[in-house]
Amino acid sequence: NFLRIGDAEIGPDYSLSVPFDDPFENELGPVGKEGRSITVKEIPEEYFYASKKLSGRMENGEWTLVHKTDGRRVVCREEFPSPLAYHLIVRLFAVWGMKHVISPEFFIDIDLTPGQSETWKRIYTFL
Repeated sequence: NFLRIGDAEIGPDYSLSVPFDDPFENELGPVGKEGRSITVKEIPEEYFYASKKLSGRMENGEWTLVHKTDGRRVVCREEFPSPLAYHLIVRLFAVWGMKHVISPEFFIDIDLTPGQSETWKRIYTFL
């Protein structure tokens, strides 16, 4: 899930949309969030990172990375089990990157007993 669109360095020409409005709890480097949009304010010299704890159970999560100059984009849709499956909980959304790559992703906690299993899907669409 480390991405870059074409040869375009990560920076102000990119926008990342996420399914929550709350601000990040942690930010490091030239990354910021306004509403549901995340931007990297300048081409970073070092890595950047931002994260937000999430409320827990969700059926689907989706983010979209857009290169604003040419309109190309990547959509990632996470299909989690029913929120009734209490052994899998979405805990965090984080984005990490450097000038050559960006990595947005949902993090989950898994609580399974021996013999239990769980599945979910991560679907990338390149447009």
